[in-house]
Amino acid sequence: MTENIRVKLIVQGRVQGVGYRAFAEDLAHQYKIRGYARNLSSGDVEIAAEGDRNNIESFINELWKGPSMAVVRDIIKSEDKYKEEFKGFTIRY
Repeated sequence: MTENIRVKLIVQGRVQGVGYRAFAEDLAHQYKIRGYARNLSSGDVEIAAEGDRNNIESFINELWKGPSMAVVRDIIKSEDKYKEEFKGFTIRY
């Protein structure tokens, strides 16, 4: 049986202006993850993600790589109660 979870991720490093949110969106579709990615004023990218625990873990592992111009220094992860809030994965502006 699969377990659905929700996580909030703060991706730190050179992650704005390098296509990181679009990279995250493509990955989310591959892993059947719902949620969003948005830029924060701090220069970080916030990602909310809901889906199967194994898919979420694989998604996070791939997020460490990022697109070619990105440099990911850290990903701060917090787990939250699964809410089934999102219909798909979007980029928020």
